[in-house]
Formats: sequence, structure tokens, C-alpha cells
Amino acid sequence: MSNEAADAKRTTCQGCRYYQITWESSHPYGCLAHEFKTNRSPWLAVFQASGIPCQLFRPKKTSETRGFAGFVG
Repeated sequence: MSNEAADAKRTTCQGCRYYQITWESSHPYGCLAHEFKTNRSPWLAVFQASGIPCQLFRPKKTSETRGFAGFVG
């Protein structure tokens, strides 16, 4: 496996702010940055189409950076 393929395998969409789960059973995953829906993980679709890992990955904002103080009970 090439280094690029190994990098692509390490990159997953679950931690990306653009990743979405859709209601469409035939295309359950989506990428808001690339504006497409797919039946496989979007990072895999991007890698197979371009040969390079996704360049638009942005980490999800944590609850701390959104100003959420959490449950205080």
C-alpha cells in the first residue's frame, strides 16, 4: 500500500465538521464541503476519484468552542 493510500485510510469523516448522515438509504453519507452524497464513506469516494486524501477536512467544533457549558445538575 502506498503512503498516500495509508494516509487516506487514516483520514475518516466522523471527526469532520462537513460530514453528514442523510435520510436516503441508497446514499446514507454525505459531505457538505464537496456537496455530494454517497453509499460509502465520503473520504473513500474522494480518494478513489482523485488519488489524494481529502483536502477539505476540518475538525468538528467541540462543545467548549461553541460556548456550551455542559449540564450542571
